[in-house]
Amino acid sequence: MNLLFPGRHHLMTQFQHDYLCQVVASHCPQIQNVVFAVTSANHSGTRRNPLPLHLRAMALHQFSESLPVESYLFDIDDVGVLPDFASYVLRRIEIRSSGQFSLTPENTIVLCSTPSVIKMYEQLGFEILPAELADLEGERSTYQAPLPWEIVEKIAAGEDDLLETNCHPSTVKLWNRYQLGGLVRALFDDALIGDDGDLTDTRDYNAYVRQIDDNIPIKFRETAPFLRPGRIGDIGCAVGSWIREAANDPRLAESEFYGVEVSRQLFTICEQRKANGDFANPFIFFSRKNAVEGPVFEPSSMHTIHTSSLTHEIYSYVPDNSTDAHEVGLTQLRAFISNRAAELLPGGVWVNRDVVGPEDGHRQVVLHTTEPDLFLRFAQDYRRSEGEQVEFQEFPTSESEAPMARQFLVSLGDAWEFATKKDYQENWDSEMHERFCFWSETDWRNELGAAGLHVVEQAQSYTNPWIVENRLLGKLWFTDPESGDAIDYPPTTILIIAERI
Repeated sequence: MNLLFPGRHHLMTQFQHDYLCQVVASHCPQIQNVVFAVTSANHSGTRRNPLPLHLRAMALHQFSESLPVESYLFDIDDVGVLPDFASYVLRRIEIRSSGQFSLTPENTIVLCSTPSVIKMYEQLGFEILPAELADLEGERSTYQAPLPWEIVEKIAAGEDDLLETNCHPSTVKLWNRYQLGGLVRALFDDALIGDDGDLTDTRDYNAYVRQIDDNIPIKFRETAPFLRPGRIGDIGCAVGSWIREAANDPRLAESEFYGVEVSRQLFTICEQRKANGDFANPFIFFSRKNAVEGPVFEPSSMHTIHTSSLTHEIYSYVPDNSTDAHEVGLTQLRAFISNRAAELLPGGVWVNRDVVGPEDGHRQVVLHTTEPDLFLRFAQDYRRSEGEQVEFQEFPTSESEAPMARQFLVSLGDAWEFATKKDYQENWDSEMHERFCFWSETDWRNELGAAGLHVVEQAQSYTNPWIVENRLLGKLWFTDPESGDAIDYPPTTILIIAERI
């Protein structure tokens, strides 16, 4: 007979150990094996799953050494919300064990204290041992001992004594050795990153990765002349595509590359690409860090820091409880700039490529668009959750207006936000959080100068001709509300190279 013990297993309690020993000794002496199913095994570094699999496995190995039965551990990938997740777990164990464990109600009892999970296994016919769960009446549950995840949350809140008083010595030893209490607190205190380790939960990663890879060769060629060989960091490295291009540059053959990514999904792809041998240079290292929260490299250690399409996200994504998203965004971005300046060696450069706002973004213009319904949707959705609002009014359409076009009086900044977002409908919800037009090129130069960085002459902002030709001409244009004169399209992109003096 087997005992299946599913769970995330970020820590093991003394109650669990005593309960298992009691079950084997008195209630179910026919049990010969305990099978630990470690769920969300491919997730780590998030509030929902702070510990990586190898640390959980180490603790479980030590935890089970004193059990009076054999123990086995199998990793279970996170598959999202799956109504028949219990069936998936059983099938995964059978495959991972090469058929050694085909768990059925006839040969297995399930140990579980989570009502929703209990229901899954009961529907398959399994007998349940409820562990901490003392009683279940309707939607209400009572427990005879603290649940492991409750202990994790309390440790994150600073109640470190619960580790010693509730956890098994194997967990206490591991958590103290690797200082996991501090790791958990840092994850729970990070107001920007969600429970699953990302800035936003509205991004379509398949579309996002395609967009990144399609544009990387152009972006690298644009930034390559300014890179200094040596220690090169790519913050917000996404799936490592820019580093892959840089590693193929002969000028940088002796360099070391450090990719930093906060998104769990993208970081996982970076690690997979490295394992697949996608990078020409072996000295490539990826880490999951939040560059908004503080430094990611040692002070005065980097010859080059590269960022692309990142700084507008740092401004745009602020903690949910922020009362003034604009001011909080500026504070975050200025702290980011200060940290990058501190990480560069004297003579080192920060190469930043991103979107940029017009010099006169508050100016009122007439927006002419052949996609008026999309603009109205934009005006309703844009930055609404941040407490902001697009102010506009519709102008009567003149006889000379292009067919199907309508006119709106709106600020140039908001009009340009619409122009640069309207074609990204696959990621519409995510785009509606992001502001591009918060700083112009002049603003960028002033802010970098205030941080002690010198902007080199080659820095520039420009209007991407492909965007104009393929997305704007004949679809969207601007005029002056008084004179009716045409207004040029503002810049779409800034390439700014800031050197530490």
